[in-house]
Amino acid sequence: MFQIPDGIEPAIEKTCELGHRYLAMNESDECEHCNWIAEHAEKVAHQLLKGSGLPEKFAFASIADFKAEHEGQQKALNFALRVMRGDLPAGGFMLGDVGTGKTMLAAGMVNDFRRQRRGVSSYITAIRLIRMIKDGFNDNKSEQQLIDGFIKPNLLVIDEMGAGSGSDFEINSISEIICERHAVNKPTVLISNLQIEEMKLILDSRAIDRFRDGGALVKFEWPSYRGK
Repeated sequence: MFQIPDGIEPAIEKTCELGHRYLAMNESDECEHCNWIAEHAEKVAHQLLKGSGLPEKFAFASIADFKAEHEGQQKALNFALRVMRGDLPAGGFMLGDVGTGKTMLAAGMVNDFRRQRRGVSSYITAIRLIRMIKDGFNDNKSEQQLIDGFIKPNLLVIDEMGAGSGSDFEINSISEIICERHAVNKPTVLISNLQIEEMKLILDSRAIDRFRDGGALVKFEWPSYRGK
């Protein structure tokens, strides 16, 4: 029978908080699998968080730049302010035609969130988000490892929803991000030219349901500002 030589302690079988079983040489050893996930999540988060991700034209936008000249625009402004105050912990939808100020107002939210030191805020388009996840697969990372990076921002704005392929992978990935962010009370704001019934076709029912708990929908139903 094999005997462990004197002076060498046997490995200890441990289970981490996430249920991963691993062998440790001493009580202080941590789960390598969890450490790997955390390390990659930080790398993805760094890519996302090193800048706001906003288009250059909105780099210095503020909520104060959005002029509320009628009731519909006032509702849009109130939505932004409620997200900022934490009154809408799930976030919500900003839906309407092109040129109605959705991205500009959202950019103001992202910038003001940072200016007021409320935490980290980020903007990304749905297409770029999916591209970042797919690119991560080239590094042999799991989808969960890649999604974890998008849970980091305190406020996340995802623009151009519906501009992608609408594949099951896209639907599942973005829906999972929304659900996981909701679980830790981090608002997600989705921007789209689609109507809410069309949004239900590009998100799964779980994600839609999360916005019913602490979220709101605001419609940008006025003529485009462009060309004025």
